[in-house]
Amino acid sequence: MPFALVLLALGLGIANPFSLGGARGARFDTSHPGIIGLTRHPVLWALVIWAAAHIPPNGDLAHALLFGPFAATGLAGMRLLDARRRRTIGETQWHEAWQAAQFGPLATSGTTWRIVAGLVTWPLLLALHPVVIGVPALIH
Repeated sequence: MPFALVLLALGLGIANPFSLGGARGARFDTSHPGIIGLTRHPVLWALVIWAAAHIPPNGDLAHALLFGPFAATGLAGMRLLDARRRRTIGETQWHEAWQAAQFGPLATSGTTWRIVAGLVTWPLLLALHPVVIGVPALIH
């Protein structure tokens, strides 16, 4: 979960021409892609990790049926967004932008505070889990 929360914090509110919030992609700098250089879809990967992390500890069909579709939606969403962006900006421009972004530095302005925010959120969610969900997150 901490990894999912850091991905979420790194992916929210940033210019990303490849994924959610792509309308602000005009501000995206391929020479300083940040988390986008690692994954085009950090928010959707956070959703997949969150959902997948909740299936094994619950260990029953009901929870697999609850969290499985969230993971599937995140995975399918990545493919759908890629296809949509390729149609919107053109295959060549999309591919060139992604190739340029892949090799850029992961650290950008605000990276440190976003990582800290993601890590600080984890114990907060652990504390709130029994209050909001009704079951402690760490039962064992």
